[in-house]
Amino acid sequence: MQASIIAVQMSSNELFHEEAFQRALAIIDGVGTELDNFSVEGEVGRRLCNSSDSEIYCDSQKTAKVDRRIVDFPEGVEILFEVERVAPLFLQSLPVRQTQQFVSSSLAYDAAIFEIHAKVDGYGRGFGSAEAVRGVARLAPSLSGFSAE
Repeated sequence: MQASIIAVQMSSNELFHEEAFQRALAIIDGVGTELDNFSVEGEVGRRLCNSSDSEIYCDSQKTAKVDRRIVDFPEGVEILFEVERVAPLFLQSLPVRQTQQFVSSSLAYDAAIFEIHAKVDGYGRGFGSAEAVRGVARLAPSLSGFSAE
């Protein structure tokens, strides 16, 4: 009987963790659909969080946007997410297709690299806890003034 109870607890813990992980991925997907979260203005290291007062190291003037339905969790479940710009504008080293390197319009764009981090912590309510991270590259019109004519 004790072995069965432990097996049920273990499978419940795995289920709670998997649910929290799937919710963290859903938050990342939601944050990733909002282009305003990936501004190429500002410095490398700029962070947007889910609230202006969530962390000292976040940009306090702007918060990361996400559809509120995605982050509608039960009371007591802590949700943290942030978008950080981790690389400056560049394009030369992106893994583009061979034919794309020879297209003149590709030279009219730069790219910036961002990282989306999401954490769902429901231990206080008996739920699971999980974190997920995803990298995103955003193309933006080149600031060098190149014209693809």
